[in-house]
Amino acid sequence: MDERVPILQLEGISKSFAAIHALDGVDLSIYPGEVHALMGENGAGKSTLMRIVAGVHAPDSGDIRFDGARVDLRTPAESQARGVAIIYQEPTLFPDLTVAENVMMGRQPTAEGAAGTRAAGAPAGGVRQVEIIVTAALAALMLLGVVLPWVTVHRASGVSTLNGFGATTYLAGIVTILCAAALVASTVMRGRRRAPVWLQGLLCAAPALLALGAAMRVSSSVDVRAAKSPLAPGATTATIGGGSLLVVLAGLLALATLLWARPRILGRAMNRDVQRLCDSLGVRLDGRSKIRGLSVADQQSVEVAKALSTNARILIMDEPTAALSLNEVKDLFRIVRRLRENGVAIVFISHRLDEVFAISDRVTILRDGRTIATRPIAAINRDELIQLMVGRPLDALFPKQEVPIGDVALRVRGLARKGIFADIGFEVRCGEIVGLSGLIGARRTEVARAIFGIDALDAGTVEVKGRAVRISSPRDAIAHGLAYVPEDRQQEGLVLPMSIAQNITMPLLRELTRAGFVQARRERALASEYGAKLQVRGVRSLAQRVGALSGGNQQKVVLAKWLATKPEILILDEPTRGIDVGTKAEVHRLMSELAGQGLAILMISSELPEILGMSDRVLVMREGRLTTTIDRAQATQEAIMRAATGQETPPELVIAG
Repeated sequence: MDERVPILQLEGISKSFAAIHALDGVDLSIYPGEVHALMGENGAGKSTLMRIVAGVHAPDSGDIRFDGARVDLRTPAESQARGVAIIYQEPTLFPDLTVAENVMMGRQPTAEGAAGTRAAGAPAGGVRQVEIIVTAALAALMLLGVVLPWVTVHRASGVSTLNGFGATTYLAGIVTILCAAALVASTVMRGRRRAPVWLQGLLCAAPALLALGAAMRVSSSVDVRAAKSPLAPGATTATIGGGSLLVVLAGLLALATLLWARPRILGRAMNRDVQRLCDSLGVRLDGRSKIRGLSVADQQSVEVAKALSTNARILIMDEPTAALSLNEVKDLFRIVRRLRENGVAIVFISHRLDEVFAISDRVTILRDGRTIATRPIAAINRDELIQLMVGRPLDALFPKQEVPIGDVALRVRGLARKGIFADIGFEVRCGEIVGLSGLIGARRTEVARAIFGIDALDAGTVEVKGRAVRISSPRDAIAHGLAYVPEDRQQEGLVLPMSIAQNITMPLLRELTRAGFVQARRERALASEYGAKLQVRGVRSLAQRVGALSGGNQQKVVLAKWLATKPEILILDEPTRGIDVGTKAEVHRLMSELAGQGLAILMISSELPEILGMSDRVLVMREGRLTTTIDRAQATQEAIMRAATGQETPPELVIAG
């Protein structure tokens, strides 16, 4: 039994959303300096559990303990104060800001010490002497600005009543004096470093009033001098009294004081601190670089640096490798191992079993909102882990059926987009699954988008069933029997605020519409048919918002949507990214069944086991060009990687034509 005190301990955590029990008595213990994998199918409760740890949700029951002490996490800020940081599957960064600005967002070091460190030379009370002096001078000038104009107007006009200028000056003077007094009280008596918001507004309004008073003073001066001037009639002079000048000067000083009191970001110190943090992680990043120009892997490194800049003790990584290449995954794991050596506890959520076995020390399996088992990773094998996750033996993760290969369904020749890809040519036959492999940046997705009419081609021809066709839009592609399941299901495959039924039937709105109105009964019937075929589980009804579904169910909805169009050619771009092993097996089974029904399938995947397990032939791309075609019987990870990295492929592996 482990005698160490866990840094985080969850006991009997339960959480329900309406009638859905997301978590039911979950137990989890995380120790310092370990990588703890959290596994389970989509909908098992992993995300809900991590949101509770992050302070986003409060548990209905159960205890949360940090370092053995029971705590209540009511807000994300409280969780962060305990040392919890989360890195999500998609980077949450500001693309037009620099690396340093993103890492220190909301905690930038300032001259006022807003990031938690007092500026060098600041007095212990937190107030700069120069601020007190400027504020006192401002108050004195305001007083003179009120008194002198009144005396000037009184003597010049010989009346004791205030004209418009006098009233405006008094109002501006009073407001500004009050502002100055409040600023003095705020900075001196309360020890605050900056004016409150309401005070800032008054300080900004005062100069406008003062300027108006000065303008009216000009008018008053003209009237007085016109009455007494010895010059010819009509000749007038206009002067601004000394009091008005003092008032205007005081207003400008008020604004200057406001700007001086505001905290100033110490850019050089921020860049230096972030650069030191990146260097400690072994990450080669310039803190002054914009996020927009960085790769996904570098953006993940920025997320890690941002988490560690908060002195994180527990780092939750949710599918961090989903969009990374093999080499980028290795770089990320190097950072993870360094964090583990420094005593950081890491919760690693992933559906990639190879990565879990490569990086984890222990693993906890959730199923249907319950803790099934917690084991040392060395004490469990792949088959046992899969069975614990899905609750049943998984006969085959890649249930590829041998089916007769028919005629050519899709043939492309000489496809090109300037600066993107060139000279792409291949064919896909009925009943065949052709895998399209390559490293990230090989332009595989761009080829698929061009074939489907999303992006325009500069050259090349597309043939469907032996006939050349012109596809200039997705509507043309659908009309010719093509369907495309995109890589990013949330951004390109679904409309998240809409219902399951509306998403499934979206490509068929014309067929379901009569006199401009959608026939709700036909829509529900069609959505029910394909929802049942894809086994969309755990939903209350097809009217449920698709954005509330798990990743696996969302992928099934995307597949159902395109299968409802009854395509003859199906393009799948990363069909199992971010879904659990059970749902992955279901998608693979569906692919085999569709191929058996005569569909031609082009599958893009970054997972080599998936490419090898499901493909009849493998196409390999590198830097926008097709490098080789390998038959299923001869395809190996080594052969694919050689072709993807530009090494020579043995002639016996290449299929002629």
